[in-house]
Amino acid sequence: MQCKHELEYKQCADCQAEDYVEMVNALPRYVIVCMRHRDMLFGGNAHLFWSLDSNGYTAALETAGLYTEEKAREIAAGTHGQEIPINIAELGLEQEFFRTAESGLKELSTLTIFNVHNPRNKEIIERNKRIYYSDSAG
Repeated sequence: MQCKHELEYKQCADCQAEDYVEMVNALPRYVIVCMRHRDMLFGGNAHLFWSLDSNGYTAALETAGLYTEEKAREIAAGTHGQEIPINIAELGLEQEFFRTAESGLKELSTLTIFNVHNPRNKEIIERNKRIYYSDSAG
């Protein structure tokens, strides 16, 4: 394989780094929190997240859909701050935490909800709202 810097048979370190960044950016590592609705099962105290493949909402974080940053931005665009992408790393989570289409059904012994009154959760939402909505304004 020849890289754009004309090296024969291999990629230079710069091209390898670019490929790695592209690969990481293509991984679904974002959940999307919905600010328009609350889950009434928990007395309105839980934020809702977009489910897998944009099929409704869920209060259980384990069953939230994972999206690439590009797709999360696309969904959030034009919602005036009502749909907010959050990188799962900011929540201290990895992809294995989530039920995915590939993993099929997953038995949940506990449910993790994102409480609307928790100060840390409010901070995460506000920070991401500033990030994603200041980007689209400029």
